[in-house]
Amino acid sequence: VFRMGKLVSKPFNCKNPKVIDYAWGNKKSDLLDIWLSAHCAFCITTGSGPDAVSEIYRKPTLIINNLPLGGWSTFAHTILCPKNLVWKKNKKLLSLKEYLENDYYHSEKYSQNGVEIVNLESSEIKEVVLEMEKRTTGRWEEKLEDKKMYEKVWKLYKKWNSFSKYHNFIHPEAKISTVFLRSKPNWVD
Repeated sequence: VFRMGKLVSKPFNCKNPKVIDYAWGNKKSDLLDIWLSAHCAFCITTGSGPDAVSEIYRKPTLIINNLPLGGWSTFAHTILCPKNLVWKKNKKLLSLKEYLENDYYHSEKYSQNGVEIVNLESSEIKEVVLEMEKRTTGRWEEKLEDKKMYEKVWKLYKKWNSFSKYHNFIHPEAKISTVFLRSKPNWVD
């Protein structure tokens, strides 16, 4: 695992020898940034921009803790696990339809519309990363219920009024994380 980034405030505290804090090291270069992204097994990102290099080189990309949902790069092999959105008034999780109705690029807009943004817990992130690792190594098993949930997701997503504006091609491996969907069974209803 390579931790990447141009500007980081402190070293990544991990004793595992298989985790390299490249972002904190003195061997960083723009060329090596591109090379690592082009040759990775998969990229884990929050959707910050440099991850586009992995997408260009057709590397699977896991996008975690990301918003807005409408900005998801469905043209590539991506697994998306968005931030949680909850109504401020009752702390109830927004549904997929409500996520799309509240699809903003500025956090103030969420707040102005009564929506609170909640980051994923570290345990949720771990489970989604394990899902991606199993997917890329061919060990992930889809259940019939998962396939039905994906059908519902795409049906709702394609009804979104801005769908055709942002999504011409849907990659067959573009999915919302199954772990995310399984943990929120009413999200697509």
